[in-house]
Amino acid sequence: MNAGGQRRNPRVDESLCLESLLLPVVSSKNSSIEHSDTSTILPSTSFTSIIGPPPSSPREIEDESIQPKPPIRRYPPPDPGLRIRHICIFGLAAGWAFSIACLVLGLLLVISNHNMVPEKLQGMIILVNFLQINIAPASIDLASHRIFPFPAGTSMALKLVINLLATIIVDTTNYIHAVSLKWALLGERRLEFNSTIRLITCTRSHGPNSWYMNAISLVALALTYGAVSCVVTDVTTIGHWDPQAKEFITHPMRQTLDYISVNGAVLIALGIGIFVQVCISTYCLLYDGRRSAVRTWSRNTLTNAQLWAKAMEDDDDDASLAVVEVSVQNEQASMLEIAPQVRLLRHLIWGVCLFLSLWSLAQGMATATAGHSMKDTVDSLPRPLHHWRFYGAYSWAFSDQSDPYWLGLIIQTVCQSFITFALHCVELLFNLSRDEAAWRQTESIGAEIDQSFWSTLNWQIFLLVIAKATVHWVFGYAISADLTFNISLLPAITLAGMFALLALFVEYMVKKRPLGSLPATYGCFARLAELVDDWDHPRLFWGDRGAFDAHRRRAGTAGRRLADLQPGSDYIIVKHTDDLQHNDLQHNNLQRDNLQHDNLQHDNLQHESITA
Repeated sequence: MNAGGQRRNPRVDESLCLESLLLPVVSSKNSSIEHSDTSTILPSTSFTSIIGPPPSSPREIEDESIQPKPPIRRYPPPDPGLRIRHICIFGLAAGWAFSIACLVLGLLLVISNHNMVPEKLQGMIILVNFLQINIAPASIDLASHRIFPFPAGTSMALKLVINLLATIIVDTTNYIHAVSLKWALLGERRLEFNSTIRLITCTRSHGPNSWYMNAISLVALALTYGAVSCVVTDVTTIGHWDPQAKEFITHPMRQTLDYISVNGAVLIALGIGIFVQVCISTYCLLYDGRRSAVRTWSRNTLTNAQLWAKAMEDDDDDASLAVVEVSVQNEQASMLEIAPQVRLLRHLIWGVCLFLSLWSLAQGMATATAGHSMKDTVDSLPRPLHHWRFYGAYSWAFSDQSDPYWLGLIIQTVCQSFITFALHCVELLFNLSRDEAAWRQTESIGAEIDQSFWSTLNWQIFLLVIAKATVHWVFGYAISADLTFNISLLPAITLAGMFALLALFVEYMVKKRPLGSLPATYGCFARLAELVDDWDHPRLFWGDRGAFDAHRRRAGTAGRRLADLQPGSDYIIVKHTDDLQHNDLQHNNLQRDNLQHDNLQHDNLQHESITA
């Protein structure tokens, strides 16, 4: 009971309490808001600017002890991604076993130089890659080479399988390096996107993600793919030894078996390339830096964005309430607008495509005007794949003073390094597209924060693995350097066509404007942190959360399907309101009661003074 005889109501409507804390920033009609060309999200407003200046009238509160406290953001426990970690460790163990096996087998082939050529090849004329070799009866293998028989029609498929196996092992082990780099960059507060270019992004500190470790990883990766391209070579028979004429005669022959020549020196190089990469990945796995500790192994965009937002708020002492204004648009920003750095990668991919096209054109014109060195050989080969392999080809022998095995490997590695880096850039663009596709699910079926491992295996991952393995496989036929240096016309045209398709697909990805009212992010953590206002659900939906006041509506995330944004309406995303209401509801009610009590006392005093 107050002085005026009226009973003070201790209960105050929670919505009124929240509305008193969240006043409009400015009049939407009289304020000019500058829109960014690359974003549909407008600048945020701090908590202090929403609340307004401190009150000065007798009716307002002067006690600072009951002012609203900074909101405390609540985040659910992140998914540690232990299943992905276990798969990476399994892949790392497979990489160790594969590299050691390559080293051991390669050393055995180099040491044992007196192995007999298979009996059916003795007294035959064979092509090892592009080098014609006349094998006399009772001959031994070439130095550091060993020829093995295989079923007919399997030699080219075997080379593709080896490329695919190497790609899977390398991608699995290097994922450990990528995850370690991501959280090391977050420790330095330099992480911007969920996907980065691993080989040219480094931390400022020493360790597994320093610039020199990335350089070593790039060389080892190029050595791996260069060795894979020439570690096995199919052997083709083109004639036989005539004992009566005592000479070798070239003629068309039908092979009942395929023969594979395994290069022991290159096999050692393949083992070294994979060994270096698994060493770096093991270093990343065991490295326990305070600021680079892995917080999750998940590749999920929302999981990583949640951890990024929490880390940023832990650094910000002024954890203020923010309002983000969103303009409703039917088309969102493209990848080029959100991540302008991909423009350089796009130019690089088109540059490689142009080089391959000019190479194919020049070699085709030379073949049409002057012929080619393998013309007589091609006429004697029965299989269409042999024509694809040898037609329009040119071959040059190495000098007698050089070791052809190691020199050929160096040439192959240098040539293949450009293709390897270009495919690494394509991989980044695929990952950005994958991150955006995962984020756009919040507008329809919802996006899971703690995704299972199998749900992360989307079509982009499978397409990328197959594309990388196939491109390296074709490149191994377009340019090969083993006993001789060789370039082939039809594989070069095939390679140029494949890169043209990749370049066109990249052009589509970087220029595509997603449809819908959901702003695009492409894995940009800052944009995701602004758009997600409620993390406390296993599956997030984004859309219209209802009316906020008389002039504005609220957009954001929830645990249920939300309506699309209404065209022509003004939308805001209110950050931290749920947490503010949850943590400070009693404090705010007490503030409102005290304010009401003071106003009543003030009215009673005025009434008594007038009566007197």
